[in-house]
Amino acid sequence: MNPNLPASVSIAASPAGAICAGTSVTFTATPTNGGAAPTYQWYNGAALIPGATSATYISAALANGDDINVQMTSNAPCVSGSPAASNNITMTVNPNVPASVSIAASPAGAICAGTSVTFTATPTNGGPALVLLPVLPERSVQVLL
Repeated sequence: MNPNLPASVSIAASPAGAICAGTSVTFTATPTNGGAAPTYQWYNGAALIPGATSATYISAALANGDDINVQMTSNAPCVSGSPAASNNITMTVNPNVPASVSIAASPAGAICAGTSVTFTATPTNGGPALVLLPVLPERSVQVLL
């Protein structure tokens, strides 16, 4: 007599955490007592995701608040709790924002030859690691951040 083994499944996302809109995320199901060939059905909340029936689900069309989970049906003998529902992963999807930079010269306007000019770059949506490069590499350019 074989004991009934409990079926379960957990999921993980890669990359994990908040993403930008359009980022491809791979969700991977890890079964316990799934048998040799468990079957899967992925969901966004309670809505079935058509065609998402493998141990992995990949999407680049996620929206903020999407709640991804999977149901695993075991084909193992003497298993209980099948089909098994996974944990849910609620997505945080940040919108893509346009990056730009404006440049101001000081002094502004016309200058005489040999006058030192300071250029100040002001980024918009530059992110945490903004790097500005001179347009003319043969000239000395001071960039103030």
